[in-house]
Amino acid sequence: MKKHKSVVQPTKAVQTSRILKLTHRQHTGRLTSHRSTSYPVLAMILLVVGILLGGMTHITSADSVYGNGTDNYVVMASVPGPAPRVAAAFSTPTDGAHFTSSPISVTGTCPVDTYISLYRNGLFSGVALCSVDGKWTIETSLFAVRNDLTAKVFNLTDVPGPVIGGITVYYDPPSVPINSPGDTVTSVTVPNQPNQPGQILPSGSTNQKNKTPPSLVDSVANASTLTLTSNFLYKGYYVNQPATWQFAVNGGTAPYAISVDWGDGYRSLISQPNAGQFKLQHTYMKQGTYRGSYVIKVTATDAGNNETLLQLLAIVNERPGSPSLGSIGGVAGSGSPGIMRYLLPSYGVVVLMAASFWLGEVRELRYLRPHHGARHRHA
Repeated sequence: MKKHKSVVQPTKAVQTSRILKLTHRQHTGRLTSHRSTSYPVLAMILLVVGILLGGMTHITSADSVYGNGTDNYVVMASVPGPAPRVAAAFSTPTDGAHFTSSPISVTGTCPVDTYISLYRNGLFSGVALCSVDGKWTIETSLFAVRNDLTAKVFNLTDVPGPVIGGITVYYDPPSVPINSPGDTVTSVTVPNQPNQPGQILPSGSTNQKNKTPPSLVDSVANASTLTLTSNFLYKGYYVNQPATWQFAVNGGTAPYAISVDWGDGYRSLISQPNAGQFKLQHTYMKQGTYRGSYVIKVTATDAGNNETLLQLLAIVNERPGSPSLGSIGGVAGSGSPGIMRYLLPSYGVVVLMAASFWLGEVRELRYLRPHHGARHRHA
């Protein structure tokens, strides 16, 4: 029986890449063409990572709104939260209390994560955050004689809560004599008001014993009372970003001096020549205390040395990604300095690398298939 001798065909080199000059040594006579990388899984991973990175960059800041000429834009949005269920209550002063000086400090209780607006005879008179122990304090000026105080509670998206009955307090300022030419000297109780034409008693008045009717006292005292008002909304600012408030001063005697205690150790003094609206602006260099807040006290003084005070808030936090955010609760941010500056470019490089590998493999497979068929035809 004749034995057949097995002959091993010599291997031969097959060029697999014209660009890289690579060759494939043929051993089995067959070339398996399958991909070693699961590109659908890789694409899904990259998509999920991209969505997560996009969520971390949802805050866009802009300073051009404030007039510095940059090409950035501020995007501000809020989702109204549930309204507070508990009303703000008064602790001090007690209902019916009398005072001989103004301003006074008003305190009370409140639900946490809210702010309180105080109203005096229907006029906005100050605002304060509810502290972590559920208390609030507002310093407010008083009108002459009667002051009906009401406290309204709001959540941090300006949704109001319930309101319960307020309190009434009385301001008994010192008596100021008012003289009218040809009249007997009389006096009425006026809250530090300058002599105004409307405050002169009628000629021939028989009030010789300083017993001016209360209705006349009220009308005279409040006719030209100095008032300072503002529209407050719970609005946040970043460190080194100008914060702006709109005010209006009325009553009293122009011109007015406006003194501001910004709560960060800085004070401002400006002159307002006439009654009407004006704007105040300040830039904070660091984040505030509780919830990033600063207590602002604005005092207006007229030419007759009358004063009125208004308490406001500034909410100032670090920008997202700043070094100090890692230890501050309740503030959006990555907690690492400038981390997004490196994550986004790195993600882009990974996506480009994956795409280039995929395109390269597709190209090589298209090139190898014709050569693989040719070898089988010549075998």
